[in-house]
Amino acid sequence: MDSVKKEDCASLFHAQEGLKVNVSTLLSEQHYKQHSSEVYELLKKKQDYSEEKLDEIARICSRDKETIRRDFFGRPRSEANGKELRTKMKQDLIQY
Repeated sequence: MDSVKKEDCASLFHAQEGLKVNVSTLLSEQHYKQHSSEVYELLKKKQDYSEEKLDEIARICSRDKETIRRDFFGRPRSEANGKELRTKMKQDLIQY
């Protein structure tokens, strides 16, 4: 990601079987294209803050890892309950 400019970032779907219908019907690719700068930032954070890095930050800050993860990525979709924008996109892209 370091070599990819924000304006060059694009999310492409490689859906298989039944998911092809979902991607086409929901226009996911077009939706994510509209939010390409957010997609870029999310993927960049995921790359920069690996599980090992989150462990290290938590240890240094004397905080638990989940709190650190929430600071960087917000609440997971399962807890956001529609109160945060684009949680589905976050789940799709970084499985959080």
